[in-house]
Amino acid sequence: MKSKYLFLVLAMIAGTLLAGRPGLAESYDPDETVDYSSPLISRTRELVEQPLPHHRYSTIIFRENPTDKTQTAKQPLAENPEPLHDQLLSAFYAKIESREYINWSNLPGIPKGFQYFPEEAKIKNIRANLAKKALPPDGTELIVIPLCQKLATTTIDGQLDEPEWEQLSTKIMIGKDGAKTLLYLLADDSNLYLGCDAIDERTMKGFDQFRFFFHLDTSPHIANERIHVSDNGVNGLRQTRINWRQSPPANENERWKKFHISDWNIYRLASGTCSFSRNRKYEASINLEESGLPLEIPFSAYVEVESDPIYEADKFKSRVHIGELGTRQRPVWLIIKKIAAESKGN
Repeated sequence: MKSKYLFLVLAMIAGTLLAGRPGLAESYDPDETVDYSSPLISRTRELVEQPLPHHRYSTIIFRENPTDKTQTAKQPLAENPEPLHDQLLSAFYAKIESREYINWSNLPGIPKGFQYFPEEAKIKNIRANLAKKALPPDGTELIVIPLCQKLATTTIDGQLDEPEWEQLSTKIMIGKDGAKTLLYLLADDSNLYLGCDAIDERTMKGFDQFRFFFHLDTSPHIANERIHVSDNGVNGLRQTRINWRQSPPANENERWKKFHISDWNIYRLASGTCSFSRNRKYEASINLEESGLPLEIPFSAYVEVESDPIYEADKFKSRVHIGELGTRQRPVWLIIKKIAAESKGN
């Protein structure tokens, strides 16, 4: 009986320790506060870098204990009340209610041409400042994107044949359901570079596409910004949580007013394409200033790589992902920073 009791006690202790280990927690609950008295958090006060089997670089970070123990922990979303959120909302409505934006959005099909609206420049500036304030939950693993200085020769052609991809980038196997899909992450002072080798994508048909989502925790008014890379090149989009507030749509060209505002063509400096020889490969670059991605500050993101859809009786049934890193509900957190090896070489 004593041995059985001892076994139960040890099992309870092991379960408690595992529940508190970073990386094993369930998805973050925004209504939940962090217990800073936890010995697991109290013992870990510094930035710790350690390699993991599936990453070339990773970090785990814990913020310091607040001096006032009665204070609740900060939430990962840039918290309200924050004047910048109100300024962002005002800038959005100034743009979408302008005659120029309405005429542009009412054109048939997907909107064409980069958004040169003056309000869009203001939106980008405000959300870039907000991005610097969004913080990950305590104990979140950060995937490091190496920051290098000499990547001007990188050509975005979908070939993945520059040596920087193999020698300098963070490489993560993100294949889903047995598929082999390799993600590359790299940056310099101007751009974030994204590469993807869809090793098991061996057909040219279907809806092959690489998607990178970010600005997930920047503001309550923004669901995400993202790029889509395919045979058609790259497109930058922003999905908002903002609704049209004036008169209802008058015709089919105005049906965009029925939904949350989707901003198309927001990146003039982004580049991306894919290639196909034995398998599909993707390359893309995102300008850091234009996209509002900060250096040395964590940001949340997720990746999707789409393949051929499933059909039954010649009818579309479902879409297929052959690669994923994170999800909207459980994103990964990335940070662009110099690492020891690259710091010594620059």
